[in-house]
Amino acid sequence: MFKYFLKELKKINPYVDILSDNAYSNVSEYINTGSLVLNYVCSGDFYKGIPKGRVVVLQGKSGVGKSVVASCIVADAQRKDYVCVWIDTENAMDKDFAERLGIDTTKILYMPAIEDLDEFRNQVFKLLKVYEEKYADKKLLLILDSLGNLGSSKEQADAEADKKASDMGQRGKSIRSLFRVLTPKLVKLGVTFVVINHTYDNPMNPYAGETESGGEGAVYNPSITVNFKKQKVKEDDKSISGMILKPTSTKNRITPPFKTGEILISFADGINKYYGLLDLALETGVIVKEGNRFKTIKMTEDDKLIWEKNLYTPEVWEPILDELNKRAIELGSYSRFLEEPKEISKEIK
Repeated sequence: MFKYFLKELKKINPYVDILSDNAYSNVSEYINTGSLVLNYVCSGDFYKGIPKGRVVVLQGKSGVGKSVVASCIVADAQRKDYVCVWIDTENAMDKDFAERLGIDTTKILYMPAIEDLDEFRNQVFKLLKVYEEKYADKKLLLILDSLGNLGSSKEQADAEADKKASDMGQRGKSIRSLFRVLTPKLVKLGVTFVVINHTYDNPMNPYAGETESGGEGAVYNPSITVNFKKQKVKEDDKSISGMILKPTSTKNRITPPFKTGEILISFADGINKYYGLLDLALETGVIVKEGNRFKTIKMTEDDKLIWEKNLYTPEVWEPILDELNKRAIELGSYSRFLEEPKEISKEIK
């Protein structure tokens, strides 16, 4: 009965398949973000990252490091033989900046500013059509930097006509249309789409938190949305040597949402891949604190305890990373549903 019914359904829709075998419901590969903590925030696993064939939004205020993270994603994608297209609506991408972050600028396609959302949607749809017809055997990554800088066709028309009329919600409608049209095509073809988006303080309600540029269309469609905040790293002489980013997955269809952590970006050395692991290591018992210093489960009694400033090196983390990842996955994964759910002990208010 089951196989017969599947066969009949395929006559109606050729993409129908068993859930465990369906490309629409399974992620075949992940792209490293450059930070083990950010990989965990996105996928629940230090060794994964962002999923192939999904829409991922990196959002936050100006200057929080979204483009830096996106560049690190491109660098790893190139190492995995992806064709990468950087769509720049801000005219801000710089060759030297990209190369310092590990991108091979001779092997990345650059698409400069596009006039408006509708034109962007149509161009990307055509790009995907060409990809499907001629290059579907290749892996493709698209980076949009940024959604927040794309206007509506009405804004463009009003500017040309020297009008001062408001947008009247047209931009939000265009963004919803963009995601409705592109998302099914992206997933079907296994194309990864990383969208950089702006957030702003809500002037009408300062207690409501930040709001995304583009409204609901930028909220409902992505598989993963990561919101970034930052703080500056200051040296003893008050100079600023880097940033600590604080990513939080506000939406996630891969692993439970609201995972958070810290990423260190040094202006001199780039992203430290190990920074931010300490809290998880302490929580899972892979590292223990003794006074003001630390000891890993791989250390012997003869080994010297480690000061925190000396923690974030391969020598400390590589010997314990597999065990930490195993425990972190168990800690941060969805539990299986029980046949008889346990009684809720606390009243839900």
